Amino acid sequence: MQEFLDILKYILPSLVVLLLAYLLIKAFLNQELKRRVMDAKKSSREILIPIQLQAYERLILFLERIQPTGLILRINQPDMKAGEMRSKLMSTIREEFDHNLSQQVYISSPGWDLVKNARESVIQVINATAGQVDNQAPGHEFAARVIENWAGKDHNTVNHAIEFLKEESRQKFQ
Repeated sequence: MQEFLDILKYILPSLVVLLLAYLLIKAFLNQELKRRVMDAKKSSREILIPIQLQAYERLILFLERIQPTGLILRINQPDMKAGEMRSKLMSTIREEFDHNLSQQVYISSPGWDLVKNARESVIQVINATAGQVDNQAPGHEFAARVIENWAGKDHNTVNHAIEFLKEESRQKFQ
């Protein structure tokens, strides 16, 4: 029995020291893991924030570029017929949209829905105007009618989408 107590005198303190060492090392490693996770999040935010901001900028630029007044001024050519102008307007909007399609990853779903709705609104005005003007009519007649129809809309979905994106970006980056 005495031998057992002698062995226990040596083993028990060793087990306590081992347990304390284990707990200290575990606490240190957990703290180190938390620090590394925080550093990784900070690093990813430093990379992601400029990309997100650029997405907002690009989508607002897209919305500005598809407004009929500016769009018509950019593509108008003196000898263009109404049918040609309609086709060119539609292809320009499609190209601009396709070019910015990946930006939806960086904005909210409601923001992206507003961008799509704004694009559809412009397309609807162009298509509705195409039904009012003969394809062989001069392009400037078609352009004037598009601008007139656009100005006559109750609400401008493009401006609404722009304002939403501006507000969302302000909230995100303050």
